[in-house]
Amino acid sequence: MICHHVSGGFIRNANSSSSSSNPDRDSVLGIQECHKNSNGSRFTNETVFFSENEEQISATTSTTKKLITVLLGVMISSVKAERRSLLRLAYGVQNAAPFADIAVNFVVCKPESQHEKLVVGMERLQYNDMLVLDCEENMNHGKTFVYLSSVAAMGIRYDYVMKTDDDSYVRLQNLGSSLSEQPRNDLYYGYILPCENQDAHAWYMAGMGYVLSWDLVEWVHDSPIPKNNSEGTEDRLLGEWVNAGGVAKNRVSMKPLFYDHPDFGGECSHPLVPETILVHQLKTPQRWSHVLSFFEHDRIDLLKPALMIS
Repeated sequence: MICHHVSGGFIRNANSSSSSSNPDRDSVLGIQECHKNSNGSRFTNETVFFSENEEQISATTSTTKKLITVLLGVMISSVKAERRSLLRLAYGVQNAAPFADIAVNFVVCKPESQHEKLVVGMERLQYNDMLVLDCEENMNHGKTFVYLSSVAAMGIRYDYVMKTDDDSYVRLQNLGSSLSEQPRNDLYYGYILPCENQDAHAWYMAGMGYVLSWDLVEWVHDSPIPKNNSEGTEDRLLGEWVNAGGVAKNRVSMKPLFYDHPDFGGECSHPLVPETILVHQLKTPQRWSHVLSFFEHDRIDLLKPALMIS
């Protein structure tokens, strides 16, 4: 089975006293099965799949680096079904990361309208890649806290958890290769602000995309510091949390491999490069077309018509 995505389940706010009378048990089990099997993955034509032959698994994994597991959560509202379709294509066509099992999920708060509920429900059935949080849709009113604390409470452990935006594009191979060389604990990884700053300890990582090691995800869930300060600019708040808690000693800024799209301009922007980990500010179809053409043009140009019709 191909395991690019983990299953999405209805996740309740850790602070909520309410409980679901009909939990989505199958979805949660889907997450567990995908995660469990990821330790036995092997690679053929750079696509991750799972073999039932344990001897094959053992022979393959013994000659490679230890596989790391990453949950990449794309913050998006439930109304943006078209953007999710684009992102599924953008991530689905990428080659698998050599040393990482990266699960891409879309993180939404509770859908409001009946139409949104229908669309999100159908996407969950079809793609199994939606994480629905127990919150009202927002950007700077606690969604990131609910995401991180809820993931910590799911009972599934990842080496790293990433938060990114729906106008960001991540190159999965480059992310996996980079994270495979990073500390597994106390890691706060991303793009340090402001743009000209080179000191990863000086401020906080930009909300375009940042990664926490699993122990810090659990810390967000357990510590009273985030719980008591979850309102405000989400990326700046995270920096305040870890500073107040004296955690995240391992801070890594991946400049210049995280950056804004060149058309956006500014000091955080530069031309596209093959070594890119993350490109931000993809707010128009033209920017998406530019980025996908740059990174995938060689593979797309190799495609030939299956049937020529005269």
